[in-house]
Amino acid sequence: MQIEQEKTKSLSSKKSKWPIFFWILGFVALFILLLLASIYNYLLFHISIEFTSVIIAGMVFVVSWNSRKIVDNNFFNIIGIAYLFIGVVDFLHTLAYPGMNILWINEDNVSPQLWILARYTESLTIFIGAFFVAKPLKYNSWFWGYFIFTISVIVLIFSGYFPNAYFLDTGLTPFKIGSEYLIVLILFISSILLVKRKKHFNLNVLILILWSIALTIFSEMAFTLYTDPYGIFSLLGHLSKLSSFILIYLSIVVSGVKNPQETIFHNLKEKEESLRRSEKKMRDLFSNMSSGFALHEIITDSKGKPIDFIFKEVNTAFEKMTGLKAIDIIGKTAREVNPDIINDEIDWLKIYGNVAINETSEKIEGFSRALNRWYMVSAYCPAKMQFAVIMEDISERKKIEKDLEAAEKRYRNTLDNMMEGAQLIDYNWRYLYVNNIAARHGRKRKEDLLGKTMMEVYPGIEKTEMFEKLKICMNGGERQRFDNEFQYEDGSRHWFSLGIDSVPEGIFILSTDITERKLVEEKIRLSEEKYKIMAEASPYNIKMLDTNFKIKYMNMPALKKYGFSSYDLVKERYYLNLINKENKDLIKNALEKAKIGVESTIEYKRKQNDEQINIYQELFIPIVSKEKTINNIICVSRNITEETRISDAKTEFISLASHQLRNPLTSAGFGLELLIKGLDKKDEKQLAEDVLTDINFMTSIINKLLNISRIEMGTFSDSPKKINLKKLLNSLYSGSLLLFKKKQIHYIENFSNKLPETIEVDIDILKNIIQNLFMNAIRHTPEKGTIVLSAEKFHDYLLLSVKDTGPGIPESIKPKIFTKMYKAYEMLETESDISGLGLYIAKLFTESLGGKIWFETEIKKGTTFFIKLPFKAIKGET
Repeated sequence: MQIEQEKTKSLSSKKSKWPIFFWILGFVALFILLLLASIYNYLLFHISIEFTSVIIAGMVFVVSWNSRKIVDNNFFNIIGIAYLFIGVVDFLHTLAYPGMNILWINEDNVSPQLWILARYTESLTIFIGAFFVAKPLKYNSWFWGYFIFTISVIVLIFSGYFPNAYFLDTGLTPFKIGSEYLIVLILFISSILLVKRKKHFNLNVLILILWSIALTIFSEMAFTLYTDPYGIFSLLGHLSKLSSFILIYLSIVVSGVKNPQETIFHNLKEKEESLRRSEKKMRDLFSNMSSGFALHEIITDSKGKPIDFIFKEVNTAFEKMTGLKAIDIIGKTAREVNPDIINDEIDWLKIYGNVAINETSEKIEGFSRALNRWYMVSAYCPAKMQFAVIMEDISERKKIEKDLEAAEKRYRNTLDNMMEGAQLIDYNWRYLYVNNIAARHGRKRKEDLLGKTMMEVYPGIEKTEMFEKLKICMNGGERQRFDNEFQYEDGSRHWFSLGIDSVPEGIFILSTDITERKLVEEKIRLSEEKYKIMAEASPYNIKMLDTNFKIKYMNMPALKKYGFSSYDLVKERYYLNLINKENKDLIKNALEKAKIGVESTIEYKRKQNDEQINIYQELFIPIVSKEKTINNIICVSRNITEETRISDAKTEFISLASHQLRNPLTSAGFGLELLIKGLDKKDEKQLAEDVLTDINFMTSIINKLLNISRIEMGTFSDSPKKINLKKLLNSLYSGSLLLFKKKQIHYIENFSNKLPETIEVDIDILKNIIQNLFMNAIRHTPEKGTIVLSAEKFHDYLLLSVKDTGPGIPESIKPKIFTKMYKAYEMLETESDISGLGLYIAKLFTESLGGKIWFETEIKKGTTFFIKLPFKAIKGET
């Protein structure tokens, strides 16, 4: 095909050379004839030149005027109109030329005046036309404008009111010479404007126009020098003018007739090319769009009922989503491609038939058993009896939704059995979840809450202080903890301790009924003496202040908190002087509220003498006298450090467990479901092995989570005894031998000769530490890589190291290596069964035995983890 095109192009180029040759030959012959005519009779030469120019001008007008409604470049329309009147003026110029003796006028002066008029019209037209290349044009207005202008100036010339251009005795007048220079300037500026607008012109046509302008400039310059109408400069000027008109003729008339797209339809041709490029872009977009697309034609029976459809066109995404290749299905019916498509559970034929016949649209989400995939399909009718579909494969989304549904069921079971009330509120304040305890706290049935807003269930709740705190969390603010008194419909009241957290769905509320505690506090508030007796027996820190915040009473736990042994040492002291700087404003604000009768609870941190930071919760209760005045303020604070730590640990434990057990439980459940459906024995064995693997993984996760929980809460215990160190290290390799062989990893032991024979430690803990490092090294070492286990004595410590030849650890990852639930960066998307707890557990165990763990790494070369343990590694002794 390409060879044929090249041949065609070669032939056309050969053909195109002949007309050019004849044009050049014709021009040469014409100029020779004109020169001979000038020698024989100059008037004959002048008449030939001017009448030829007039004919050319007329042809330019005829072509442009008859094509004005389809021309998209109005420069040519303006030129065409102008050249009609330029031809008229040139015709009069010819009749008025000296020696013609046709008109009863001063030929020596009128002839150059008419010449000046024609050239002014020509130059100004080119200048103005450059601004109307792509602008709309009122053709009749322009025509009559040129008509009025031309007739008016001709009348001025023939009546003697136009400036003189030539005197027989003195030659050209300053007006004539100045006008020629001005015309030259206008033409020069016009050529610059046309070059700037070259995108609107064919290049060859623009070159001809610019040459025409150049020859006109030369002609004008020649007419600034002549003194005799029959002289050499007059001869050169007229020849240049004729050449200029011929070039205009070639650019507009010849190109417009023989190759109209070069001039008249140039922009149209450009738009067609642009349309073709746009079509190619759209087709590329169609082929590369992520959504599947297919165009079909519906087939109906004699009664107009759809019975099948034909595949007309599909894109690449459709092929990938369905497994159907365009080359195999285009032009075929659905029954030919796959009969199950027609007989699918979803009546696709009925849906698509309705779209194609009734020219409507449909959106469907369904499972195609024929293709074994879930699809989201949008069908529309691009033409009668056709339908197009845009589809998305949502199989993965459906699987995730199913997994989430199963996970949600597990979470609900966990939350339903909590001791605290649990509520999940969405961003529209609608109850998404309520456990039994929370429903009991609200004295409502779960059915009365779910799906309804808090404002519907408890009218007026949006005006409470509690709701303002809920809004803080709803807007992504910090966790809120506070005590809240709730009034039931029967008028009774209960107090609840609330913990509110922001979650993706909205807010999560944990509630604990503290009514009994509040009743005790209320009794304390009503009786100062009884309060003091109870206060001394209370483990809480209790103070009583006057309204100036001076201390009136402080029980023994409070005295110890602030480092005093006797009440006398703090009596009448200003309470805020005992408060550290960080908490002073917070406590002062709570006291100011109590001073005006507002009870409040705050939490703050305080550093003790042993540098330990404790968290306190303090309640400020105004004491109201019989006269309804506030004389005293009771402050009750308690150390909630351990309570907060346990609560956070419990929350984190639930989060870790739910996060880690979700995938294996889903996988195991899926395996069991398939087993129940009764696959063949080979599949049953494989599924059983998969389920066993998931169960073993879950067991490992649970053990790790329990280890973390015991370590963090300080409840784990060790059973140290002396063990043979080298024997233990050898056994660890043997236990991981299958994993080493699976990846063909080369294992090297490097034990120092000075290594002691025994170490006193809990063997299970030490095994756990080293196995976690082994597993980490195996996971990140490529096939046929190397792992080196080294052991040596370092002063009074055992120094162990596990070195791998993995990818190394980037700088940005290093601070996160020993954090909980962190996975190495290259494993995030490829190994979903990695818990991310191993290195964290190794760090906790190592440090609890008085040791230290760290690592050294080099990108693309590997990582070495080091453990330093005392030879008597016993919990609590180092």
